Amino acid sequence: MAAGLVLGLYRYPVKSMGGEEVEQVYVGADGFEGDRVYAVLDLETGTAASAKNMARFGRLLDVKASLSSDGLHLVFPDGRRCGLSEAAAILSSYLGRRVMLVRNGGKALRYIGLDVSYEAGSTTYFEKQGTTRAGSFHDSAPVHIMTAETLKANGIGIDELCRFRPNLLIDFDGELSPGTVFEVGGVALRVTKPTKRCIMVTLPQQTLAFNPEILKNLRQRHGGVAGFYAEVVREGWITVGDRLKIYST
Repeated sequence: MAAGLVLGLYRYPVKSMGGEEVEQVYVGADGFEGDRVYAVLDLETGTAASAKNMARFGRLLDVKASLSSDGLHLVFPDGRRCGLSEAAAILSSYLGRRVMLVRNGGKALRYIGLDVSYEAGSTTYFEKQGTTRAGSFHDSAPVHIMTAETLKANGIGIDELCRFRPNLLIDFDGELSPGTVFEVGGVALRVTKPTKRCIMVTLPQQTLAFNPEILKNLRQRHGGVAGFYAEVVREGWITVGDRLKIYST
């Protein structure tokens, strides 16, 4: 049995927007409470807006979304702020397309984006489609984990953590692999698979510039993997500073 520590907790209330760091969060079957509960719906195509479609929706990453007791709050790069009731009009103007915010109601949404390959010395972009989860607008699993060791091993600073959009940043002295179960706070999580990184980690956002070298290095050195996905075995609360108990199955 290995022990570890929670260094940070993060949630992203709107799919493909910037998120917020929290000190404590409830974790249910669909992940962190308030995480990916909204998506921007493109009214022309009927698909969820994804920053993976860089030309059309990449700017969403520069909008910060947060939740409070009085609802959803958005902050735009020019300082404009709005709540849910004004979001459709302001986002449509910001993106130059007719969009609206939709709350997850148990229905999956399709999205269209790009991915990239680095083969034979050339860079090739290609279209890639996907579908979100039904219970939340995650692309894959309900909880995404990064470790401080992974950042350090790849020369990635904490200021670039947002590129990877984790829910849970941990420091620990054990090893994670599919099937590993660990307890943290009142929550039990089971690791399901490594996180295969895509074009998202390269995109400009907030104060960060476009950086294709991050993905190139991950694919060359680690098969494109950085981080882990997990499912929720037992629901409960997690607080920054909680100790982990990690059990290898």
